[in-house]
Amino acid sequence: SNSARVAREVRLALRRHDEARTIAMRAAESLLRSELRGAVTGILLSTELVLNSQALPLEAEEKLKLVCQLASQIRGRLETVQ
Repeated sequence: SNSARVAREVRLALRRHDEARTIAMRAAESLLRSELRGAVTGILLSTELVLNSQALPLEAEEKLKLVCQLASQIRGRLETVQ
């Protein structure tokens, strides 16, 4: 019947919409994860360079080491959540 056909077409359209939405969300998540990984890598490189190249006050050195630890934790989480 006509109403059954319309109902079937609506269900198919809704399914296609849900699939497209899921694909878009996964693409956005992947892009964000990639951008965050790049930023975290930059933080790690910068802090490690400073720690290895300069004599720093103890307090500053401790804070930079903490920044490195936190950035490493973030990188680990980004790599495990895929």
